[in-house]
Amino acid sequence: MAALNVHKELSVVVEIIFETIFPALGRLLSYLVLELFGQVVCYTTGYFLVKVATLGKRPIKYIPASSNEAQESGLILIGLLFWALFITYSVLVLWQ
Repeated sequence: MAALNVHKELSVVVEIIFETIFPALGRLLSYLVLELFGQVVCYTTGYFLVKVATLGKRPIKYIPASSNEAQESGLILIGLLFWALFITYSVLVLWQ
C-alpha cells in the first residue's frame, strides 16, 4: 500500500513538472531565440542592406532597440524578407 502512495505522489510531481515548468521553459526559450533572431540577425541584415541601397545615407545610426520603433521594425522586416528570399532561392535553385 505504501508503494502505491509513493507512486501516486511521484506521478503528481511529474505531472506538475510537465504541465507547469516545461511549458514555461519552452516559452522562455522560444522568446529568447525569436528575440535573438529578430534583433541580431534580421536587424543587422536589414541595416546593412538599407545602408548599401541608400549609399550610406540611411539609416543614420546603428542602435538596435532604439526609441525609433518604426525604423527598427522596418529594418527587421527588410532583414527577414532578405533571409526568406535567400533560403527560398537556396532551396529552389541550388538544391536541384
